[in-house]
Amino acid sequence: MFAGSVVFVLVAMGLLRIFTREPAYQQRPLSAWVNDLHSGEPGVHQRALEVLKTMPEALPYLTRQVSESAWPLQNFMMALARQVPDRVRRPFREVYDPGRQLLNKHLAAQALEAMGTNAQTAVPALGRMLRDPNVLLSSSAGQALAQIGPAAVPVLMQALDDPDFNVRSSACAALGRLHTNAAPAIPRLCKILEGETGPIVSSAAYTLSLIRGPAVPAVIPLLASTNWPTRRWAAFVLANTGPAALPAIPALTVAASDENTQVRWMAVDALGRISLTSRPAAEALLRATRDLEPIVRAAALAGLTNRPRVIRENLDLVTPLLADASPLVRANAAMALGQTGRHGTNALSMLRQLATETNDLVRANAQEAMRMINESL
Repeated sequence: MFAGSVVFVLVAMGLLRIFTREPAYQQRPLSAWVNDLHSGEPGVHQRALEVLKTMPEALPYLTRQVSESAWPLQNFMMALARQVPDRVRRPFREVYDPGRQLLNKHLAAQALEAMGTNAQTAVPALGRMLRDPNVLLSSSAGQALAQIGPAAVPVLMQALDDPDFNVRSSACAALGRLHTNAAPAIPRLCKILEGETGPIVSSAAYTLSLIRGPAVPAVIPLLASTNWPTRRWAAFVLANTGPAALPAIPALTVAASDENTQVRWMAVDALGRISLTSRPAAEALLRATRDLEPIVRAAALAGLTNRPRVIRENLDLVTPLLADASPLVRANAAMALGQTGRHGTNALSMLRQLATETNDLVRANAQEAMRMINESL
């Protein structure tokens, strides 16, 4: 019985090797060229990439690898292997080794990632791999789909509805790497911000911020949501979008007076980062320096730091904040006044006191502000 099983294994090995034979180029197997993609030697990576793009069998073979699952015969052999002594199990692992298969799928996805838009025909296979419960495989598939480009967007959008957070997170990360090409996913991502909770919301928000300009018109209305976390995440998206979010400034100035501290803080942060020249934004930042919450006052001062002219025009408002109860507010006020150069001379006495504080940030910022003021005299 045992001898017959071994013969069966050998026959199975021969058949599997015939039907899964690895293609080669210049007498080197495809796997060797894939490994070269990770080489640090000059020219080796580029040569391997050129071979993968021009080798006719490479794309179909790699696509099959990311799609590969255990054959019935392989599952049978692994079950049989559990019935034989340890010393004779090696032939069975030649037929099917789950660990090796996982590594091969991971490396195949990396190769498809390197091929970029040339690997578009692999999108359906990578889409299935994206939903794999193994986080390594799901992440590898997402990275490959991001490099393939716009052709991957429909598959990634479908994955946003997957019940597995890791799959959805990988899809968000891939869409973020596609930047403006991921614009078709904006409505679905906004729905996540509006109607869901948990870590997927932060993933969706970060993705929207990477899509940038195209996301702005859809995100602005979320600042008026009845759900304060939605308003906060909308402000977060706009803050990280940068200058493309300029149309959001009117809505953000309203949000800077929101009843919720978190929303006000994020809206003020956004106003400080989107534009350095907007007068309405500057006025909202000045109002926020009088906010009851230290975190909001600190954010306002951080935004004003890059507006020395505004600070010069409002020294009577900013200078007293050097005595604020919050160390972060004092530190940010010091840095803001330092940006005004000689115009901050009247604040030197207070800055000298702060330069001896035990708080590291306050002390460092006060010393730096004194240096900038003194050097401008």
